[in-house]
Amino acid sequence: MLDLDHFKTINDHYGHAAGDALIIAVAAALKGVSRETDVVARLGGDEFAILLPESSLADAHTHALKVLRAVKNVVVSGAGTGLRVDASCGLAGFTADDGQCADDVMINADLALYQAKESGRGQVKVFHTDSGLHEKVTARLLWSERIREALQNNGFVLHAKPVIDLLTEEVAFYELAIRLKGPGGILIPPTVFLYTAERFGMAVDIDKWVTSRAVKMLCEMSPESPVALAVNISSSSLQSDQFVNVVKAELKTATFDRSRLIFEVSEAVAMANLERARRFGDKLKELGCRLALDDFGAAFGSFYYLKHLPVDLLKIAGEYVRGLGTENDPTDRLIIEAVVKLARGLGTTVVAEFIGDLETRRDLISMGVRLGQGEFLGPSRDVEEITALQAPPHPEIASSVNPVGDSVTT
Repeated sequence: MLDLDHFKTINDHYGHAAGDALIIAVAAALKGVSRETDVVARLGGDEFAILLPESSLADAHTHALKVLRAVKNVVVSGAGTGLRVDASCGLAGFTADDGQCADDVMINADLALYQAKESGRGQVKVFHTDSGLHEKVTARLLWSERIREALQNNGFVLHAKPVIDLLTEEVAFYELAIRLKGPGGILIPPTVFLYTAERFGMAVDIDKWVTSRAVKMLCEMSPESPVALAVNISSSSLQSDQFVNVVKAELKTATFDRSRLIFEVSEAVAMANLERARRFGDKLKELGCRLALDDFGAAFGSFYYLKHLPVDLLKIAGEYVRGLGTENDPTDRLIIEAVVKLARGLGTTVVAEFIGDLETRRDLISMGVRLGQGEFLGPSRDVEEITALQAPPHPEIASSVNPVGDSVTT
């Protein structure tokens, strides 16, 4: 396994087009130095993997060094200059009778790659059973099994965080977030296990699970309810048509207004998969769903992505919102005002995240931001506890229940 060193810097300084050109050129170089029997794959972003069948560990190490030299020799143009990049590589061996499965080998190679990065980059590290990485291996395997078991045995819980109208305090939509049931009733946040889910090819299954729950809730809610649900999409779900087909199938018999189903893609994920993200956005538009771009403004090429993505909602990167009222206030204020003005011209709605106090809320309203999110406005809660996300009550008690509910008062 290998990935490019400091690739994000190239994207940030020279733009997404230059980064794409570099990825394509590196892929060609990897194929150019590999045998016909080798399998060369892009895992996502700037990560690649090469499978070397019928090779000794020594031969594989020699080949890995050859691969790094080939990457080093790649040159593409960007901003009037020649761009080069180095790579780091992790190597792991296996035999037919050593008891390893594919996941084991991937973990070992990944850990060796991590070691190469930690040791100064631009080099090859080989996984050895006595390399002191056993604890990490065991931890990754444990999380992999936990995730797989949770998918099979309803081991996840769905939470929702409200996005409110800053003027009326009504809930505009809920952002859904998955939690893993841990020992003793502990709920484990996605930041702990999503990396492993991505690595082991289970991120798409998680996205499918959340989407299925979202569609089911929207179908059961009152048709008159204005509340929408947002599902966060992983990088893996953008890299094939599988997830889009799942969305189509889920919506086939749905009767709710499909604009009430929103899919969120972070700017970082869109940056690494721009063409896929564009195609995904186009498919959503065909289906009547909406696309939100999260952490907008966090990367150098933000406006470039906006130009090429059919975005319905822009969620401003939290650092700009948190900067209001601090020494960074003038700059952050200018950026937010510019994004609001741009969004209005494009017919896009702006959402401000990480609103932490009443003064920030008032500042954002004065700048034209209508929607907001943050613990101050409303905490994340189990979807089972939110009245607005439940099926309408029986007719005889409907008159005593607010069908929208869950307005947030601060």
